[in-house]
Amino acid sequence: MDTAGRWQLAADQGNLWAMNCLALLKCDGGDLEGARALWERAAAWNYPTARLNLALQLYAPDGLTSDPEAYRANLEMASAQGSAQASYRLALLALDRSLLDASAWLARAEEQNYEKFSIELYHRICDLRRRIEG
Repeated sequence: MDTAGRWQLAADQGNLWAMNCLALLKCDGGDLEGARALWERAAAWNYPTARLNLALQLYAPDGLTSDPEAYRANLEMASAQGSAQASYRLALLALDRSLLDASAWLARAEEQNYEKFSIELYHRICDLRRRIEG
């Protein structure tokens, strides 16, 4: 059985991580509707990584089906579900509108990053903090 087949078996059993991984494979293979369906299914179970991938892969300005409103809405939901990466992205979006809002999103990203620490995200947060504080 190939990788996609193994992910499909696990996804069929309700494994949210497998749904996300299979969605990434589908997206890479050009099956956007299949990917979207899997991410939406996992996101409905409050899996923040799926919600984040909906935003980044499909709705981002450089995504496959750019939609700024859906991008922001999915980032906000992922952030509310605990995604530090989503909160960081929201801080970047807020930079042009309000440094206060950007700082608030960045503080949230910092707090969320402690739970599932990512050194790469930590350094990006620090860089953005220095940029905001001038």
